[in-house]
Parts: sequence; structure tokens; C-alpha cells
Amino acid sequence: MKTLILIYIIKNTGYMLIIFTGAITSLEKEYKEAFLLDSNSNLIYAAKIVVPLIAPIIFFVVILSIINSFSMFREVYALYGNTPPNTAYLLQNFMNNNFYKLNYQRLSTAAFIVVVGISLLIIGFLKFQDKYLNH
Repeated sequence: MKTLILIYIIKNTGYMLIIFTGAITSLEKEYKEAFLLDSNSNLIYAAKIVVPLIAPIIFFVVILSIINSFSMFREVYALYGNTPPNTAYLLQNFMNNNFYKLNYQRLSTAAFIVVVGISLLIIGFLKFQDKYLNH
């Protein structure tokens, strides 16, 4: 599992950093200048100004990262073949094995659970954003 986590980090860190860098550089300099009139802490500036302003970008990157985690099936297949060990057995392996066994009931149930899970995550973040970040 450590190998898969390392591969995932190597594959996805680059575009995440590019998206975050673009979001942070698009912030106007007046925010920092106005904040520096009251305080000189970069940590407080990041927590109180930068994070709320780029919260939609953070949300986008989190959802994109979750969706990209589903593409790890190819790496697991390349490393272990059709039957990976239990520590590397991913949802995609489960769905692929059920597809080959023609067990469409379990396959459709797993797909439905994935869709519901991602939908609940999106709804939860949107509610969090409305409650805490838009005031």
C-alpha cells in the first residue's frame, strides 16, 4: 500500500500545485496590504484571508483527487496482476472482478454507493462553505 500511496502522490502533486499556485497568485495584492496594516503574521493571513478566498479551488482539487484515486487501478494491475493482495485490493479491483464474473447486481450496487458517497461529500462541503466561509 505504501508503494501505491507514493505513486499516487507522485502522479497528482504536480497538477495540484499548479492549480493552487494559480489560485493564490490570482488573489489581489490589496488583501495582503490591508491585512498587513493590522497584523504581520503570514500564518493568520493564510488562515483568515487566503483559505476562505480559495475555498472553491480547494474543493475542486479535493474532488479531482478523489476521482483520480479511482485511476490507480492501472498501477495496481501493473504491479500485481488480476489478483492483488488484500492490502492493495481497491474498489476498482472489486468492480472489475464482479464484471468478469457477470455479477452485475454487486457491480451496480458498488457504482451506486460510489456515486452516493461522492454526492454526499460535495453536498457536505457546499453546506460547510455556505455556513462558514461566505460570512
